[in-house]
Amino acid sequence: MSDTNPSKLPWPQDRVGMTTQLKREGCRSIGRMGGNPDNFDTVMSVLRVLAHHAQAKLEEQRSGKEAAVLALATKRAEQEEVNDQQAMGMENALHRQRDALDLRIKAMAGRKAAAKEQWSEVLRKRAAGEEDTSQADAQAEQGIGPSTQ
Repeated sequence: MSDTNPSKLPWPQDRVGMTTQLKREGCRSIGRMGGNPDNFDTVMSVLRVLAHHAQAKLEEQRSGKEAAVLALATKRAEQEEVNDQQAMGMENALHRQRDALDLRIKAMAGRKAAAKEQWSEVLRKRAAGEEDTSQADAQAEQGIGPSTQ
């Protein structure tokens, strides 16, 4: 009978080799039964316990994988949220900087217009002979106002 020779048994294909030792040691244990029905019962009980353990381990690993996938997806979603918040914060900071620069440019333009207006007034008074030109000359030497050269 071929069922007594382990090398002739129709073993399922094991591509990763995870059952090699199990088959080898199982066959050795079965070979040591010595025709004793109690030993047979013990071997069968061990095989049932192993089957139950394999089923429980499969469920644990599946739920562990699912939990790991869920945890990874949650972590990625949280990181995307953080990245979005950082990007929005950076965008808001850039808008604030742009607004501050706009205000500075407007203030500078206002000061430039006021200085130009004052200088025009000084030149008008100078042309009319109404003002002491020493103040205007001093400003021109300091680089305040347009050059009269």
